[in-house]
Amino acid sequence: MSDDTLDATTRRLARYAHGVELRQLEERSLIECRRRLIDAAACAVAAYTEPFCQQMAAFASGFSAPWNARLWGTGQSCSIEMAAFANGTTLRYLDLSDTYMSTNAGHPSDMIGALVAAGGATGADGAALTGALVGGYEVFFGICDA
Repeated sequence: MSDDTLDATTRRLARYAHGVELRQLEERSLIECRRRLIDAAACAVAAYTEPFCQQMAAFASGFSAPWNARLWGTGQSCSIEMAAFANGTTLRYLDLSDTYMSTNAGHPSDMIGALVAAGGATGADGAALTGALVGGYEVFFGICDA
């Protein structure tokens, strides 16, 4: 997708998220990011054998694209968006603790499956994933607060 097909707000958000660098982050942000990733991974491992999660992975495995990402625990790959969908379903299936309450509420960990899928498909490293997660959470909180 070319930059000219995005509206101004989406362009600004994308530039902000892309510009978050690990070396600029406060130690507390890094600790909280690690906590969210560990929690999400633990929830995904615990939910992996749930029939619903298995069905979502089986469904997603039928989709491929020029850019593919892994389906967690299967060794298979599929399109980025379907990996984000299936992996995100698995990580959220048992997760009951990731709610941000403000003017509006939501579950910011919903973005983790998508960010991991995109990072895996593009060869991003842990620093890039960390920056994307911290930036994503900041944007999420800002939208909820507004």
